[in-house]
Amino acid sequence: TSAEDSHRRLVLAALLQHALVLRDERQVALAVERRALSQRLAAASEKRRKAGGVPELDVALATLQERRDASSETASKGALDADKLALLSLLGLSPQNPLVVGTLVPTGEPPTLAVLLRELAQRTDVRAAAASVDAAKARLSRERAGKWPTISVLAQYERDDRANIGLLGVAIPIPVLNANRANVATAEAEVGAASARLTASRADAEGQLKVLYARYQSTKTAVEALAPAAGIAKQAVDLSTRAYELGESDLGTVLLARREALEAQVALLEAEHAHATAKIELLVAAGRIPQ
Repeated sequence: TSAEDSHRRLVLAALLQHALVLRDERQVALAVERRALSQRLAAASEKRRKAGGVPELDVALATLQERRDASSETASKGALDADKLALLSLLGLSPQNPLVVGTLVPTGEPPTLAVLLRELAQRTDVRAAAASVDAAKARLSRERAGKWPTISVLAQYERDDRANIGLLGVAIPIPVLNANRANVATAEAEVGAASARLTASRADAEGQLKVLYARYQSTKTAVEALAPAAGIAKQAVDLSTRAYELGESDLGTVLLARREALEAQVALLEAEHAHATAKIELLVAAGRIPQ
C-alpha cells in the first residue's frame, strides 16, 4: 500500500542519514588524530630548530600543517553537527544533546541473492499487484457465471369437468447464450492487464535486487582491499613522526607519509560508507531492517 511504501522510504532515508552521521564522526576522529600528530610535529621542529638541527623552514612548514589540520577538524565537526540535526529532524527528536550510536556498516550478512529473489512475493508492490490480479480473476468468475441464462421450469395442474389438465413448460430468456458477453470480455481484459502489471512489478523488483546485490558485493570487496593499506599507512605515519622527534628523519619524509596515510584513510572511510549505503538499500528493498 501507499502507506507502507511511505514508511519504507522514511525508514530508508533515516538509515542512510544515520550512516552519514556515523561517517562524519569517523571523519572527526581522524581529523582530531591528524591534528594531534601535527602538533607533535610542530613541537618537535621547534625543539630541533633551537638545537640547531633543522632550519626555520621546518618550523614554518610544520606550523602551517598544524593550522591546516585545525581547520580541517573544525570543518569536519561542522559537517557532523549539520548532518546530525538533519537526522534528528527526520526522526522528530529534540536537537538537545543528541547521541548517535551504532556501527557505520550494519552488522551481519544479508541473505544470498537466491533467497532474496524467492522472497520477492512479500514486497509491498508485488503484493499489491498480485492482489489486483486476484480481484480481477474474481470479477471474471462472476461475469462468466452470469453469462448463462436462468432457465425456469413451469408446472400447472387443473381439473375441469372431470378432466385432469396438466401443463409443463420451460422458460428461457433471449438471447439464450452469451447474455453477458460484453462484461465477460471487459473482465478478461482486466485480468490480462493486472497480470501484465504483476509481471512488470516482479521484473522490476528482481532487477532492483540484482543491481543492489551487485553493488553490495563490489563495495564489500573494495573495503576488504583497502583495509590493510590504511592500517599500514597509519603505522608509517606514527613511525616517521617518532623518527623526526628523535632527529632520525627529515620533515619531508614525515609529510609524505602523512599524505599517503591521509589518502588511504579517506579512501577506506568512503569505501565503508559506500558499502554501508549499498547494504542498507539492499536490506530495505528486501523488506528487512538493518541492525
